[in-house]
Amino acid sequence: MRYSILFSFAFQIITLVGSAQNLEPGMHEHNLDHHTQCITSEERESVKLQNAKNRKLIGDQTKNKSAMVLFDWPVAQNPAFDYNSTFAISNYVDHDPSFPNNLLDYDCGNHTYDTNSGYNHQGIDIFLWPFDHNQVAADQTYAVAAAPGVILNKADGNIDNNCSFNSMPANFVIVEHSDGSESWYWHLKNGSVTTKAIGASVVVGEYLGVVASSGNSTGPHLHFECFDSNGNLIDPYAGNCNSMNSASFWNNQKPYWEPTINTILTHSAPPSLQACPNMDITNISTSFNQGQTMYLAAYFHDQVSTKTTNLKITYPNGANLWTWTVTPSSNFRAAYWWWPFTIPSAAPNGRYTFEAELDGDIVTRDFTVGISCPPDYSGPNMLTGTQSTNADFETNGVIQSTQKIDANVDYDSATHIDLLQGFEVYTGRVFQAFIDGCGNLLRRETSSESEEK
Repeated sequence: MRYSILFSFAFQIITLVGSAQNLEPGMHEHNLDHHTQCITSEERESVKLQNAKNRKLIGDQTKNKSAMVLFDWPVAQNPAFDYNSTFAISNYVDHDPSFPNNLLDYDCGNHTYDTNSGYNHQGIDIFLWPFDHNQVAADQTYAVAAAPGVILNKADGNIDNNCSFNSMPANFVIVEHSDGSESWYWHLKNGSVTTKAIGASVVVGEYLGVVASSGNSTGPHLHFECFDSNGNLIDPYAGNCNSMNSASFWNNQKPYWEPTINTILTHSAPPSLQACPNMDITNISTSFNQGQTMYLAAYFHDQVSTKTTNLKITYPNGANLWTWTVTPSSNFRAAYWWWPFTIPSAAPNGRYTFEAELDGDIVTRDFTVGISCPPDYSGPNMLTGTQSTNADFETNGVIQSTQKIDANVDYDSATHIDLLQGFEVYTGRVFQAFIDGCGNLLRRETSSESEEK
């Protein structure tokens, strides 16, 4: 799977409350280009042989082939994060056996790919959006078991930030279900694959690994592939052009287009998407001053031309400061929009809210105006020792740390954070670092431990 970014400008009706201000938006579409299969033929055959060996070792674990197992969605967000959604879909299964460029997905569209050599895409590609490599670094999006079963096969230890089709091996998990069907989870992060043994049971929604870009991949995504009890490829989606199975294998099948606000964010400068494997420069900030230009951004998957998103900024007292709308002229599988906004010099100090509404779903993001960052945490800038209680270390200075993190901990600095030799995060704990200063930390003092990897 290959990612390419096209830049264009878009304009739409903007309604302002208050004095007029130029809000000319910049719009970026996230496009995808595909050239080869993301599980090579050699890797696929090797995995199938190992599956057969493992199946003999595991034995027939009370399978009931007459009771079809249905799937839930195979990705989930790390509970330490607050995006409304962290993904978009780049490809479905290709149902047209001819090639090349003869494409047919389950809904009779062409949201899939094939290759010159005769490979027709066999899975669902779910890519991370927005800020894909940032998500990988932060362990933000998990592959999770779509249905209960046993671990039939897995691999770990392979490079996870591939940017080209290099036929390298992937990190993956394969789960066999009670009806004999299989679900494959490909391209996981090195070191993140579940530690459960072959033959161990998993429940629906259980953590399997972090979505990344290991194997024959050009960007972070989960390749989700399914087979029935006889080893035949299936497409979980029911649709008029599904030539493999008439029934849906989803408990709740998502629509072909699912207009969704993935998140909204406030920035000190427009976000800058970087070439693979570099992390994007997000310029995320939640603290601003009067007269400063901030940038408000909305990130979508399946944004369609028939749906309008309503956006607004509200004062600390709840009154509207600005309102506007965005309606794309075309349909986009993944896109984002940003708008520059100069905070009025007379704006009162306080906590403001940026809000976006689409089809009744509301996403919000708070930011502050004119509120100074809190003073440096008490004590020296160097954090040492074992941190065994949940804590937020927030400062407008520098954080340096050799701590051993045995709790849920946030560092938030306005300048930079140095994690020095000796710094360590214990298994099952959540650590997050923010470079924005006094900014919208996720308060988790009373939250439970994160899922163990």
